[in-house]
Amino acid sequence: MTHPATKTAPKQALVVVVDRPTRKACYEAFSSAGFAVANGTDSGTAAVTMAREQHPDIIVLSDQLSDVPASEAVKWLRSNKQLATTPIIVVGGPAAKNQQSNDDAFYALPRPVTAAAIKALVSTLVNKPRDVG
Repeated sequence: MTHPATKTAPKQALVVVVDRPTRKACYEAFSSAGFAVANGTDSGTAAVTMAREQHPDIIVLSDQLSDVPASEAVKWLRSNKQLATTPIIVVGGPAAKNQQSNDDAFYALPRPVTAAAIKALVSTLVNKPRDVG
């Protein structure tokens, strides 16, 4: 008698990126790394709500969302115990480079963002151990 293979759910990435080329690069990178990609908003407020409901493995935010800067959304995300150590990647210009953070799970990726740059960062993050608070 054979036993059915147990499938584990794919890791999930929440991509909240305003510009289409960067969003596409994120989809390519995360999909090729075996992630399910959730999207559907360019709002920081909505992103925080989605993250609290879905508990993604990685969150990607534009440096400036439609309603708030990414720095504000990051504060909101970090205030949730279940998301406190979730890796967050902020894509953007100088704001991403200058994000003040003592956060070991925060990554800034300056524009222009390519699928290759995202893939390189994702491959680093996939195997990095994550503390759960």
